[in-house]
Amino acid sequence: MKRPRRPTTDEEEGATEFEESRPGPSLLTERTLTGIFLHPLGLLSGVALPGIVYLTTDHPFTRENARNVLNWHLTYLCVLAAVLFGFALTFVVDAVLPDFAPFDWVVLVLLLVVVAGVFALAIMTLLTMVFSVVGMGKAIFGTAWEYPLAPDVLEWGRELTS
Repeated sequence: MKRPRRPTTDEEEGATEFEESRPGPSLLTERTLTGIFLHPLGLLSGVALPGIVYLTTDHPFTRENARNVLNWHLTYLCVLAAVLFGFALTFVVDAVLPDFAPFDWVVLVLLLVVVAGVFALAIMTLLTMVFSVVGMGKAIFGTAWEYPLAPDVLEWGRELTS
């Protein structure tokens, strides 16, 4: 692409020459659009889209971003499953145990754990939105950003299966 060059003091003011602009880095070979937009798309699809991309891509930048998004969403999914299990357990314990004062404390403790889990899910939901924007911004500039507070769930799974 040619761009206009500013005339020097020796040249006429109205004359404009064109010089060849230097080619920029080949951005799409270094980082892909999938690796960049995977962060906000993870908001819509949860574990599904990052998991599919992680399993199917061979591009290192895209794979690393998919891994980071997948680790966060798997952590979120585990917390959600724990809260739902705790909620169901609270109802079962309340229904099965007789109405006796010591057993009421068990139900109360379980219910408090569930409420704490719901609060953690609310915070994680807000963090998911913030992390996806930050992750996309970092990916635009070429960094595969690891989500803070997200353990490497995929590495744990690899260690368990090997």
